[in-house]
Amino acid sequence: MTTHQNTAVRVAAAVALAALAVGCGSSRPAFQPDGYYDGERAYFVASVDGSGAILPSAQWALDNYEVYDGNVGAERDTEGYAIWQKFDTDGDGTFETEQRFSFYDLLLVERGGKGRIAVRTEPLPAKMSGESLSTLVETYIGAVGKSGMMPASFGKPYSEAASPYVTRTEKLVSGTLDGAPAHEATFDFAASADDMAAGRRARVVIIDPGFVSKVGSREFKSVLIASYVNTPDAFDGGMEAFDALLDRIALLSHDEVVQSRARQIFDCRGVDDTIEVAVTLDDKANVVSAVDRKPGETVVDDGRTCASVVLADAPFRRVPPKQFTLEVTRNAPPPPEGGYLRAGPPAPVMPATPAVTPAAE
Repeated sequence: MTTHQNTAVRVAAAVALAALAVGCGSSRPAFQPDGYYDGERAYFVASVDGSGAILPSAQWALDNYEVYDGNVGAERDTEGYAIWQKFDTDGDGTFETEQRFSFYDLLLVERGGKGRIAVRTEPLPAKMSGESLSTLVETYIGAVGKSGMMPASFGKPYSEAASPYVTRTEKLVSGTLDGAPAHEATFDFAASADDMAAGRRARVVIIDPGFVSKVGSREFKSVLIASYVNTPDAFDGGMEAFDALLDRIALLSHDEVVQSRARQIFDCRGVDDTIEVAVTLDDKANVVSAVDRKPGETVVDDGRTCASVVLADAPFRRVPPKQFTLEVTRNAPPPPEGGYLRAGPPAPVMPATPAVTPAAE
């Protein structure tokens, strides 16, 4: 096959793949055997055993996706799984836009128990974008106290409880997740100070990985939030699973984002040989061009290659470089490695106090 013919075949395949993506949403499955690749943010959660399971399936069930015979299906979008959040998109101090977001990236529930582990990304209201992680954690705890429910949100998508719950913070710790700054708290919440033993105990970790969300013409800083909640008597029993999940979260490099979609590029090309992928990003980490080629191959239209279609919506982070090239094979590379590290001694135990109302956008 000539170079021109080969390019024509690739263009036709890319067009077909683009049509599939338009008709069916993202063409990249979120769950792969090595773990979960978030569709909108450059992070990954490694599976526990190479089966795609995020936590041991005998103890924990994936809840925010339909699951059939062990196969992950559509994401749930009913009440309780998605929220409407208001935004000031032109900076005039009033809400112009209301956008629906999935409330969870991952929600896992304990089989036969009351434990719930959640991972989610959330765009912060503009007035909170400059707050420290420790302040965001305190605001989050206040939101839990206001509703009496976990998880909470800075965008206030909850119904306020008839009476504010009482929260008691047990421990505050700083740390890092795959090198990104993080802050965590362990706290109790209940309807009154006398009911703490019958209430809930929770741990929340808020991470600043450098994510942004675009709403209208404005961009909002986004944080990654991991949380675990259970009854106080069963709380310690689920901490091993929560800590293990935190330790398997990785923030993806540019190369790792491309590698996570390599199978789609090869399916589009219809070949198994090693290929070279060259990517150019703009200042906001959007793909300007993505070209896949064999050594010595000429690409007639670099805007119509398989890589240009597959990587068009890829969630690259705003980190250097803006231009990079890598060799890609169909064989899956080792899963990205992450890791969660706590740093410094915990803060003193705080007394039980009424929850405060979180700042609202």
